[in-house]
Amino acid sequence: MDAYAAEVLKATGIHSIPKPVAGWPNLAVFIPQRQRRQLKQKGIAPLVDSYRAFRIWPEQLAEHASRSVMLFRGWMMNDPDIANALAGARLFWSQWDGYLRDGTPGAALRADCEGRGIPFEIVHTSGHATPGDLKRLAMAVSPKRLIPVHTFERLRFPELFDNVMLVDDGEWIDV
Repeated sequence: MDAYAAEVLKATGIHSIPKPVAGWPNLAVFIPQRQRRQLKQKGIAPLVDSYRAFRIWPEQLAEHASRSVMLFRGWMMNDPDIANALAGARLFWSQWDGYLRDGTPGAALRADCEGRGIPFEIVHTSGHATPGDLKRLAMAVSPKRLIPVHTFERLRFPELFDNVMLVDDGEWIDV
């Protein structure tokens, strides 16, 4: 997993969810170059110190690739490519297939995989959270404002949270 996923999983506080803490020996955190730059630019690079023992470094990717599963985002492709870790790779797309429509980042990733001879399989998994899960996540993140997106029930959010800002699709806001 990358640093973002590691932090989200740690924030759940649920012991049965894999995360970079003691008790999860078969787990690694890979921080792609782009993410390392972002962490440094934002002044939050020390965030990753807590899972130093779980880190896998670019020069280790090829060695571990044949027996690993990587939580992968399209923008990460360059790192395993440079590390020569794509031999025998296969990508499982576990999001809604509508994100693969022409002109989307998903379509570009699929085309990139096809160009590299990497099999691309669609295996949709649900990522829907319960209101209780959303409350726990909001408490862990403690946002100044909570703006519901990608939901059919955005009007219910003010009933669940104190700091909700409802924004219409296409509406610009100042952050």
